[in-house]
Amino acid sequence: HRRGEPAEVRLTEVEVNSKFQQIFAGAPSSGLTTVNGLTIHMEQDRLSCVLKIKVLAAPLFITLGGKPGIQQGRLDFELTDVDLGRMPAPASVISAALRDKLRSPGGEEMTTMPEYITGMGIESGEVVSQYK
Repeated sequence: HRRGEPAEVRLTEVEVNSKFQQIFAGAPSSGLTTVNGLTIHMEQDRLSCVLKIKVLAAPLFITLGGKPGIQQGRLDFELTDVDLGRMPAPASVISAALRDKLRSPGGEEMTTMPEYITGMGIESGEVVSQYK
């Protein structure tokens, strides 16, 4: 990137999960609903994200499956399947709510990518980012 040459960065599942563990290690756990953890599983060209959420002191696990990417300079996630605990939920309903959240001012700040990142996806169980 600094030399102006296209480049590619690959991150393994272990590297990605390690970073999320660091993020959630210092996160406060107060309020009615809190996210207590997140685990990413990557297989072939898709990923599954398992969120551990505490709702009124009761744990709830939400699994989101799909494909990440970059759209108009922002991190995007094409949601294909959702499970609440072990129960499947309609991905289209959850997808609309997730998109609204990601397009909100707080979500927009969180998902805006540096202009030199041109693409992102999952290949052979690794996150692959392309840089210009």
